[in-house]
Amino acid sequence: MENLFKLILAALGAGSPVLDIDLPKQISGDPGEPIVIQAKSINAAVKWFPLDQGIKLIPDQHLRDTRTAIAICKQPGSYRIMCYSSKNNIPTDPAITTLVVGCGPTPPGPVPPGPAPTPAPIAGEGFRALILYDTKNLSQLPTAQQDILFSADIRTYLNTKAAKGPSGLPDWRIWDAGIDASNDSKAFQDALKLPRSQLPWIIISDGKTGFSGPLPATAEEALKLLQKYGA
Repeated sequence: MENLFKLILAALGAGSPVLDIDLPKQISGDPGEPIVIQAKSINAAVKWFPLDQGIKLIPDQHLRDTRTAIAICKQPGSYRIMCYSSKNNIPTDPAITTLVVGCGPTPPGPVPPGPAPTPAPIAGEGFRALILYDTKNLSQLPTAQQDILFSADIRTYLNTKAAKGPSGLPDWRIWDAGIDASNDSKAFQDALKLPRSQLPWIIISDGKTGFSGPLPATAEEALKLLQKYGA
């Protein structure tokens, strides 16, 4: 539609259109409320045309200066208005502004809840850990991963940080996955039954959340993982 108006205006004049009118690129307003649009032009007469449906313009005869338009848009949305003038009987290029009605920033609402934390994989309050491996395939593991099972640093950390079990000893285990745990605590019996896709496997709990996944590749990485929940 804009290009059509340009062709019409060019046909009305005796020469090429001149640049002598300007509008703000965007004007904000509220639905159903008058929106004042001010054109900058040295020419007294300005003609206004709505380019989108839903715009009601106050008729020119009710305005003292046609360089000012008053529009009302009942529904929220974006609406375009074009205007032009003339100079020495030559029409100006049309100018267009966009009315943004009721589309301001959305007020902040309640923050949606994030993903639910992973349930503690080992029951009980406090820090606990279980490392599972397959004795038959132990020699096939990379040396760095075998070292995890015998690392003095990891055992010291577990002894220092783990919650006390019923016996009064730090509550952590490093087990062969095929162990008979029927005489051990129910918390570790249940942890032993958790699904796993491979061995070795590590299960860590801080009483509220935790980790259940493949054993890290090195003792250093395994210690960092334990420290994440035991610190």
